[in-house]
Amino acid sequence: MRLEQCIITLTRNCNLRCDFCYAKRTGYMIDDTIKKENVKRIIDFCNDAKVKFVVFSGGEPMMYPELAEMIRYVKSCENKMTVAIATNGIILSDYEFCKHLVECGLDYIDISLKGKNEEECLAVVGQECFEKQLQAIRNVSSLKVDFTCSMVLTISNVDGFCQAIEAAYDNGARQFSFTFALDNEDSEKKNLEYLKNNNPYDVIDRFLEQKEELNAITKGEWWVEYTFPICIYTEHHLKELKGKLAAPCQIYKGNGITFDTGMNILPCSMFIDDKIGRFGDDFNSYEEFKRYANTDLYKRIIDEISKMPSKECEHCEYLKDCYGGCPIFWKNCDYNSLMSFKKAYMLNKQIPV
Repeated sequence: MRLEQCIITLTRNCNLRCDFCYAKRTGYMIDDTIKKENVKRIIDFCNDAKVKFVVFSGGEPMMYPELAEMIRYVKSCENKMTVAIATNGIILSDYEFCKHLVECGLDYIDISLKGKNEEECLAVVGQECFEKQLQAIRNVSSLKVDFTCSMVLTISNVDGFCQAIEAAYDNGARQFSFTFALDNEDSEKKNLEYLKNNNPYDVIDRFLEQKEELNAITKGEWWVEYTFPICIYTEHHLKELKGKLAAPCQIYKGNGITFDTGMNILPCSMFIDDKIGRFGDDFNSYEEFKRYANTDLYKRIIDEISKMPSKECEHCEYLKDCYGGCPIFWKNCDYNSLMSFKKAYMLNKQIPV
């Protein structure tokens, strides 16, 4: 196993309450935080594994008291690793704090935008944060650090997302990524009933209707993160998204590892309840982890999560670009239901089947 990326969940504490958050069931507990000694153990593990990227995540990782110390520790390692952080950016509105993190060695920042104005932010995430995010973008863009503005697109914010992107661009952002929101909860309604109540085409179509405006704002510097299976899209959708869909995630590539605040391995950050091993119990070093990752238990769990939703996938021309989409997508519907729903959608839109 060749690990290229390690995601370390520093804390589940957060200063926002996003209604689409994949980890909202963790309860945003203030004391659900990893000890700094354990973060250093994981970083040492990354050094031994010759990992390329260490990503600090949350919750809101900026609320981790020893964040600057952890960034410095990564940069002190013999293996030269890139340090990245996924954040809502609110705390980065403090220029001196922002500058300090960059001086400590922070290489890359992903700022997750929440809405087009204060009113929408309040409705979506529970507080006004629009101006603070714009200040954070101004701060970051004035420093020598690479950054992206990302946005989770939902039915609540998709109609005005270009306004949010334009504001970010006007304040210094130059690259943008988008994720279509995925439901990480088990729904009582499944399959066709679920899809009717959570129609993915509502967001896809509204997003693509604004593609021309998005291109004009961003000069084409945007992409869509790995979310839906490619079979969900029509030929028209795929033509519009050509060259804009990101590659499959670490579950399928087998090139990444994610730790939660308890040092448990998760298949990825979305699988907050699926612990598949623990640093300190199942392994204590990278060499021990490689052996553990080859055990029947570990492989059985990964194989179950990453199995294709249908045998049809085996013959799909997009298999290597898709691998069935994010496994979370299939939590509340199956392949046959999706194909039936897609056929009905295409007929309703008078698109040839």
